Amino acid sequence: MTTREPFRITVTAAEQHEALHTRLADLAARTQAIATRRPEEEVPPAIGAQAESLMIEARPYLPRGDRRRGVPAAPLHYGALAVALGQVLAALDAFELRHSSWEPALKCFVWHVAGPKLPIRRLRPEIVSPYVNAVQRAESEKMHARIMRRFDERYEDGLRAGRAEVAAAAAAAGQPAADPPPARIGPRLTV
Repeated sequence: MTTREPFRITVTAAEQHEALHTRLADLAARTQAIATRRPEEEVPPAIGAQAESLMIEARPYLPRGDRRRGVPAAPLHYGALAVALGQVLAALDAFELRHSSWEPALKCFVWHVAGPKLPIRRLRPEIVSPYVNAVQRAESEKMHARIMRRFDERYEDGLRAGRAEVAAAAAAAGQPAADPPPARIGPRLTV
């Protein structure tokens, strides 16, 4: 079985796709929120025009058969518009799947473009190594340990103060004191 070289797209097409996907997903989310409550409500002309222009922008990313048919006018009701925007969003996701892959070295999905690997930014790839060297890593770990030690101290102080307050309130009400609680609830889990 032979593997084919993935079809490469231009950097501009990848960037335009990401920008379009973000705008379309935002409009689709707003439309779906309204459509769940009032699906028969008519879409205002401004939102209809925005949806129509985004669907026209998405045309190059649609499968060939859908591109030939053209983009229909934006539906008049929120329910139908939510469905139409969802279909276009699914087509954009399919385009992304066809033209991207996982890059183990970068630990993120990248576009198949000529030249250096281009991470898919809208997926918010994680940084591979936030530390430049071992000294920065050690300094960061020391700072984390100090913060966690302070957090534990403040937690224990608050716990003791709360127990003392409860005991004082019980004594003021003339109720017998409860059994003394343990000095520490349990071992602290480290992350």
